[in-house]
Amino acid sequence: MRRYRVLIADRSFDVTVRADGDVFSVDVDGTTRQVSLEKVGRRRSHMLVDALSREVDLKKSNGLWDVFIDGRQLSVDVVDFHLAELKKTAGVSHAATISRELKAPMPGMTLKLAVVEGQAVKKGDTLIILEAMKMENLIKAAGDGTVAKIHVAPGTSVEKGQTLIEFS
Repeated sequence: MRRYRVLIADRSFDVTVRADGDVFSVDVDGTTRQVSLEKVGRRRSHMLVDALSREVDLKKSNGLWDVFIDGRQLSVDVVDFHLAELKKTAGVSHAATISRELKAPMPGMTLKLAVVEGQAVKKGDTLIILEAMKMENLIKAAGDGTVAKIHVAPGTSVEKGQTLIEFS
């Protein structure tokens, strides 16, 4: 059994993980789910939570996990529970920070930019609207930051993993 403190944006979750072969029993703040994860590519995995199937891309960047799921990007910080408690006692903050780069979670077409260079953004602000597979995907900020450079324009095609925006 392992315990973690998981931070997503400004929310904190206490997580306990128990392994039973390829299936994990994951308790998040008192709610238990059965989870299995099967790698299907370099970063892509097939995840089954209870009976719900999802494709998810995982990438570690600047100490955080960038998680791409359902057209959204999340920056996730996973910390050992006891270390998180020590930091909390010492008054060390674990506020979510925005990754230095926003990368395209999938290939598609940039429909609209919702920000400009130099603009301050808050967690949850829409940054770009990306069309992929005939669906509009709102790409939102995973944390607070400032737009340093925009690498795409409306109407341009993007490849999965291509840098869209840099933050300072």
